[in-house]
Amino acid sequence: MSTLQIGLLIIGAVLVIAVYGYNKLQERRIRRRMDEAFKTTADPLLDPAPEEKPEARERIEPSMAAAAGGGDGAPPFNPAAGSVEAVAPPMPPREQDALLPVAEPEPPLERGSPPLAGEPVGGELPDPDIECVARLQAVQPIPGGLLMDAVEFAYAKPCRWVGRQVSGVWSPIRDTESYTEVAACLVLADRSGALTEQGYTVFRGVIEELGQAIPAATIIAERADELERAAELDAFCADVDIQIGLNLQRRDGGRWTGTRLRGVAEASGFRLNGSGAFDYVSEESGVLLFRLQNREDQPLLAESMRLLATGGITLLLDVPRVPDAVKVYDQMRTLAKRLATTLDAELVDDKARPLTDAGLGTIRSQLQTVQATMRAKGIEPGGARALRLFT
Repeated sequence: MSTLQIGLLIIGAVLVIAVYGYNKLQERRIRRRMDEAFKTTADPLLDPAPEEKPEARERIEPSMAAAAGGGDGAPPFNPAAGSVEAVAPPMPPREQDALLPVAEPEPPLERGSPPLAGEPVGGELPDPDIECVARLQAVQPIPGGLLMDAVEFAYAKPCRWVGRQVSGVWSPIRDTESYTEVAACLVLADRSGALTEQGYTVFRGVIEELGQAIPAATIIAERADELERAAELDAFCADVDIQIGLNLQRRDGGRWTGTRLRGVAEASGFRLNGSGAFDYVSEESGVLLFRLQNREDQPLLAESMRLLATGGITLLLDVPRVPDAVKVYDQMRTLAKRLATTLDAELVDDKARPLTDAGLGTIRSQLQTVQATMRAKGIEPGGARALRLFT
């Protein structure tokens, strides 16, 4: 081998070593930048409140006890002991009316279930207390157009995608924007139950595949930790997932025509929602306060109201999704009594037993307990967290 060939081999080896060293140096620089970014204290996603991990409990569908005539209304109810009889008519799963637990002076949080950190302001920031959050971070800004397939993917639970713009503001992902960092936020529990292993696996798979395609580094909590958190959150939500139903039936045992019912409902401020019920919406905020629905199977639809006849209706309040549910309950109760007078009806439970003022007052005090329990946990009734969890 000539001296020239030996020299060329040496030069080639030096170049290979130099390229390899340069790549390792760049990799270390990127990792160092990412570590520094993830250690910032200004980002609420990276500084969640510490959580203990109680044993997951079996999910229980709530039900409502009759706040009926005689005595003070509803019988005592122990949340840990299960559920009691229903007031409102049977509804699909997670749509039933539910009994509120008996009021206590200061209801303690469930042992081993500490309160969540403060709810992110504006609802745009990632919320690791109630969401499985996966982060993607690249050296260059990430075009929103590259994310749209993942954004529109059908996950096991509702998933929102938010990104940090160059200005530092978090906002929902749009295909026309670019982001220095992206977070996919999969809710840990909703009314269908807790996030499952399969749901987590699919979510993580999409994130990792996307990270390789961009390319971007991916950060996501481990499966066991997220599933345990999901079970804990689901158990708490099941205990406060309350819907209050006030039933009206004709005193003479007869039936109202659909035309009559619609006229009275609309004169009282209700509007047909196109999904089989009447909505009562706040004029100030546009928030749905409660609904009026048929106690019988037939839905209340514009095209069939002329042919409809029913012997009972229910006013339904979805407690976790309404701000200041006590005030809304008072409004619903007043309106229910007014409807009872107009329609010659009476307020009853699901066994046709009259509901007294004492029983209605007991429900009100129990409602205060549930709202206090939610707030103590860090979930504001009617707030962004409640709307994500109770959907």
